[in-house]
Amino acid sequence: MSAETPPIRELHLIVGFDGSPAAARALDTSARLLAVRPPGRITVVWVAHLTSTVRLSADAVEVVEHDFDQVAQELRAAAAERLSDSQVPWDFQWRQGLIARDLARHSPVPVTIVP
Repeated sequence: MSAETPPIRELHLIVGFDGSPAAARALDTSARLLAVRPPGRITVVWVAHLTSTVRLSADAVEVVEHDFDQVAQELRAAAAERLSDSQVPWDFQWRQGLIARDLARHSPVPVTIVP
C-alpha cells in the first residue's frame, strides 16, 4: 500500500447563466462546491440564440447583437455580484448558438446531448 496521495485535479465547472432563479441556484451551488472542494474554477456562460427570422436580415442581426452585448454585460455583473463573497476564480463568456449543444461542446468532459 502506498502512502502517496494522488494529485488533486482542478475541477472546472461550466455554468449556464441567464439570470433566472434556476441559473442563480446553479451558480451558487457551484461556488459552494468549489469552496469545500478546491482547487477549481467556474466558467459562467450565457448562450444567446438568434432565431432563423432574425438571421435573414443583416440589419436585424446587427441590432440583436448590440442588444446581446448589453444583456451579456448585465449578466456578467449579476454573476460577479453572486460570486463576490466566493474565493473561487471565475470568468464569463457569451456565445451564440443552440444553448444545450454549445454548453456541451465547451464542457471539459465529453457530454452527449440526446434530442
